[in-house]
Amino acid sequence: MKDLNYKFFGKGKKTLVFLHGLLGFWRNFYSISQAFTQNYKCLLYDQRGHGLSKHKAPYTIETLSKDLKALLSFLKQESVILIGHSLGGYVSSYFAYKESSLVEKLVLVDCCPWPKKEIQENIIHLLQMLPDSFNNRESAKVFFDEKVKQGLLSQSMSFFLMANLEKKLEEPISFLFDKTGLLNVPKTVRQINYDFFLKGLAIPTLCLRGENSHHFSKSEWKKTIQLNPLIQGIEIPKSGHWVHSQQAKTFIKVLKTFLNKT
Repeated sequence: MKDLNYKFFGKGKKTLVFLHGLLGFWRNFYSISQAFTQNYKCLLYDQRGHGLSKHKAPYTIETLSKDLKALLSFLKQESVILIGHSLGGYVSSYFAYKESSLVEKLVLVDCCPWPKKEIQENIIHLLQMLPDSFNNRESAKVFFDEKVKQGLLSQSMSFFLMANLEKKLEEPISFLFDKTGLLNVPKTVRQINYDFFLKGLAIPTLCLRGENSHHFSKSEWKKTIQLNPLIQGIEIPKSGHWVHSQQAKTFIKVLKTFLNKT
């Protein structure tokens, strides 16, 4: 499929689909997926506007969901288990409700059904702060180190953004994601009521929260679990918004337990 950069591997009758968050790319879930390849097929891909997939607006939950449906059709996947982090969780929630016949189970990773305006505004500010390109990786490192010292970026976010830079010999280098095009995504994300979708789901759903997450408060997490009796909630200790990378072993253990339930 020419528009989306994807990786499809593993073996088994069931397919796990991993959806990264805003500014992410398929590799965000690669190490996690390796724990499941003996029993599941694993599909990882760069969502529109990210990584090596086509940068083509509009970047809305609806268009991202249509991309997922087209990819599943292309790969002849009739029933999948969706695992979405943050933006990937919003797309997964929407898709699981709209295309219910295609989804067997749903896993939401630190994805609050009520996106916070202040967090979305911080993302916009971050994107506006980033230069379009760097002369080389060394100059990029200097830029991010300075932002960390100034308290404008966390160390983990600087590493995350550095991983999103092109890996090529030619210079200058730029980000893999569509920096300008994605500026509208935070606003479009907030225009949808995800709690409506979660209330209407008829499939087993796992809602994960990082214990120290600023994106998804404990009260919001508890409220989410109460939306539907099919939603199971688990809080991962010593983790923030990036649960799957900060506590990978615990994340894998929890996910395996959920998947093994009938």
